[in-house]
Amino acid sequence: MKTLLTLSLLAVSLAAHALPRTSAVYSLTPDTTNAGGSRTSSASYSHEGSLGEIGGFASFASPSVTVLSGYIGAQDVFRSVPGVITSPATNLTRTGATFAGQVTTEGGSPVTARGFVLGTDPNPTLENDILVPAGSGTGSFTVPVADLSPGTTYHLRAYATSEIGTGCGANVFFTTPVSAIFTRGLATFSRNILPGDRQVFDFSLTGPRIVSFAATGGASLRAELFDDEGNLIASFNGDSNFDLEQLLLAGDYAFHVYRQPGSGAAQAFNLTIDASVVAASRPDIGVGASAAGLQGVGLYAPASQSAALISTKANAVTGHATLSNRGKLPDVLKGSATGGSDLFAVSYFDPTGNITAGLLMGTYATAEMDENTAPVAIRATITPNKKKLTKKVKGKRPEILKKIHVLSLRLSSTFDPLIEDAATISVQTK
Repeated sequence: MKTLLTLSLLAVSLAAHALPRTSAVYSLTPDTTNAGGSRTSSASYSHEGSLGEIGGFASFASPSVTVLSGYIGAQDVFRSVPGVITSPATNLTRTGATFAGQVTTEGGSPVTARGFVLGTDPNPTLENDILVPAGSGTGSFTVPVADLSPGTTYHLRAYATSEIGTGCGANVFFTTPVSAIFTRGLATFSRNILPGDRQVFDFSLTGPRIVSFAATGGASLRAELFDDEGNLIASFNGDSNFDLEQLLLAGDYAFHVYRQPGSGAAQAFNLTIDASVVAASRPDIGVGASAAGLQGVGLYAPASQSAALISTKANAVTGHATLSNRGKLPDVLKGSATGGSDLFAVSYFDPTGNITAGLLMGTYATAEMDENTAPVAIRATITPNKKKLTKKVKGKRPEILKKIHVLSLRLSSTFDPLIEDAATISVQTK
């Protein structure tokens, strides 16, 4: 059976090797000898930060740990400050976040306090920065926090305290989101960004816009644009300045600027979000007696746009029209038109064939068009009813009655049906 001897009982026998350290209490087993019955080599140990030696013992202590008590020998045990891990902050908002940490070891003494220390400089300290308590004991712990400042880079460390002292986890950092406030459609920011950081710029649009995102400053930047459901809309992975442009409808968005993880200092950059360009559909109808002589292109209702056709001897005539979107918003355009009468038969055609039914019912639709899409060509064939329009006079040649028929054409935006254009094609018999 092993017996334990205190260091004070061994002071005399150890004098030939080294002076005893009576400011700490050590115990050792009486079998701390080699196979020949001699004491083993000297033991180095750390006592409250200082190094020393007691001859005759195998080396067990770690100079990097403050040792207040323990066993020297086969049962060597040391007490130290708690071991702590700092986890990345989550659930970031403009003024809040959730902090997470873990006490992995208590170091031989109960953890009486734990939490987080927060600051705007790296490696915040308990003495100089903000403390966020989180109870006591070992294991994982989280704390939701509020009252943070928008658009601010914070540094965070988890800590745990015992009677031995306080241990802190590694420094982590995060940046709270900030809202873009537009002045005449522009929002600008001058920021610094660390390697591995992600900065979020929230903004809202009340209507469709062509929005550009431009960054300068030479930082190794990447960017991502998300909608309010977290769907990725656009991205840039060039690790440099960027200039993105995107058509966005009314809604809430988040633009992320970030750097790849790595070492190095923060880099400065300037970001401009330009939402000054309104994106709107602009339906446009042109009409004419020939495809080369259209009237009303680039002219919009209520301005008058018309084409006049003459039917000689009640022969069929053809009018022409084009359907275009002159706006910056891609849109499916809906067309409608009036039909014939008992004196005039009317048929409409586009490159796909007869579209009369769709125009008369108001269900005709183009493919999605924007300002760069070629116009859709429409033909309107008007055939007078020669029998009904011929007047027979006894003893004279039959006469063609002079009658006028007017076709009305309308083209509207699917996105906003109140945006439309209109034109007319008239035909007169003689």
